[in-house]
Amino acid sequence: LAVGVAAMTSRRETALAAAFAALQALADTDENLTGKIWRNRRHPLNETEAPAIIMMDGGHDRVGDAEDTYQELIDIEFAVELAVTGDSDAAVTVAIDQYYQAVTNALVADHTLGGIADDITADGMDGPDLFDEAGARFGAEFSLRFVVRIDQNPRDVSKAAFT
Repeated sequence: LAVGVAAMTSRRETALAAAFAALQALADTDENLTGKIWRNRRHPLNETEAPAIIMMDGGHDRVGDAEDTYQELIDIEFAVELAVTGDSDAAVTVAIDQYYQAVTNALVADHTLGGIADDITADGMDGPDLFDEAGARFGAEFSLRFVVRIDQNPRDVSKAAFT
C-alpha cells in the first residue's frame, strides 16, 4: 500500500470480524469469559485459563462459477478452540455441552452476521481431548468448525471478497 492511501477492509475480514464480535458478546452473559476470548492467538490455551476461547481464521473455497453471472460464492472457514474445566468428569461433560451450545448459538443466531454474509453454518467438532494433571482440575480442549458464505462479484470492488 502506498503511504497515505486508505486500505479498504476486505469482505472476508469484515465477515470474520463480525463472527469474532459475536463470540466476544459471550463475555456479556458469562463473566468467566471476560478477557478470555482471543482471535488468532499464537499460544495454545491451557487448563489454567479455562474457560477460554480462541477464534482461528482459516482458508476459503470458491463455490460456484462466476463465468456467466459474475457472481461467486466464497466459503470462509474458521475454528473456535475452547478449553473448559470442572471438578469432576461429569462437570467437564456439562461444561463441554454448555460451551458448545453457547458458541454455536452465538454464531448462528444471525445467519447473515448483520447482513455481511449469506449464511454461517456449524461444520463439526474436533475433540474433546481430556486432561487430568496432578493437582489440577479435570478439563477438556475441543475445537468447533464454522463456515461463513459470502457472495462476491469480481467486477464490483464493493462485492469483492479479498480487496
